[in-house]
Amino acid sequence: MRRARALTLSLTIGLVVGCGRPVPEDDPPPIYDWDRSPSALVVGFGEGPGMCDQGVMFMTRFYGSSFVRLMGDGTLYTGDPVHVQRRQLDEEQMQGLLAAIRPDRLGDAFGEDFSACHDVYDAGTDWLEVHVAGSSGRASIYGRHLASDFCESDAIPAALHRAFDAVAAQRAVSGEPFAPDALYIGASEIGAADPQDTPWPLPEVDLAQAPISYGGEAATVDDPQQVAQLVEVLARDNIWSLPLPRFAQAGKAYDVVYAARLP
Repeated sequence: MRRARALTLSLTIGLVVGCGRPVPEDDPPPIYDWDRSPSALVVGFGEGPGMCDQGVMFMTRFYGSSFVRLMGDGTLYTGDPVHVQRRQLDEEQMQGLLAAIRPDRLGDAFGEDFSACHDVYDAGTDWLEVHVAGSSGRASIYGRHLASDFCESDAIPAALHRAFDAVAAQRAVSGEPFAPDALYIGASEIGAADPQDTPWPLPEVDLAQAPISYGGEAATVDDPQQVAQLVEVLARDNIWSLPLPRFAQAGKAYDVVYAARLP
């Protein structure tokens, strides 16, 4: 029975991360346990964008320019700040993904900030966060995608590299488009309002109190009808497009950006 269980888990790992290599018989993964509530983060991954303008910095500060978020009930969110997909993992698939990450091997890496390249300025930092019983923490790698042949890097544990790759691979699996029911809103004042500027549709959200700066406090819209209204007027084909949407409020013009707010 135990051998059959190990074989089943090995096949699940192959399906989840696209790798059919069997789990070594002498080092099988444990059976993981976690908080199974839909608001509990079990695995989080985000790519930092590196050097970019303030609008993109605001949008990517919550989950990264590309992210993976696995919740306790098996809901898996992937995407970027304005385009999110969702799919559902069952117990076996979650165990398979966690077995590919092996958080039980990452204890020494949790809490550390590694660098894959000291020679390039502002390359962006990726991070991984895991919360399972007995093995929880967060680790980050600066410049993870840069080629090692022109970088002087820290000694990054091979187990951490494998964990990052296993989670990042989830972005390649398609899900259903997900419409968030809450948004983060950021704005930057750009001068006096022009008659051609679109009036800001939510007067209860004061754009002057929602600075786009990286450290500013984001405004939150959590009424589903208002969110749908805003997405319709704010939506762009991709998060890098310029110029930013421009709106008028109280005689002033603002550039406005948004990001989905997820559980």
